[in-house]
Amino acid sequence: MSAPDPGIYISPTQMYQEVRALAEGVGRIEGKLDQALRENVDLRGDIQDHEKRLRELEAQPKTTDLNNRVEKVEQQTWRSAGASAVIAGICVVVGQVFLPELFR
Repeated sequence: MSAPDPGIYISPTQMYQEVRALAEGVGRIEGKLDQALRENVDLRGDIQDHEKRLRELEAQPKTTDLNNRVEKVEQQTWRSAGASAVIAGICVVVGQVFLPELFR
């Protein structure tokens, strides 16, 4: 049996140190993974809340529906303004006929 090549010999002490360093590295990775998982849970909650709010916004009337409603309100406003002008004109004429002393 030949002697081991001295260039590649690793003592048990060196092997133990490497295993300990590797264990510490794995421990740090586990800690980072745990933190990432906790943050991921928070993100999932945020995403669910965001999706819920989007669904509520989607349930609201669309802009075309809103535009139609605004147009109807504008039409009613102009109609009532026109009717008010006609009524005011009629009142002036009636007032001039029946109360001419007010318009002198």
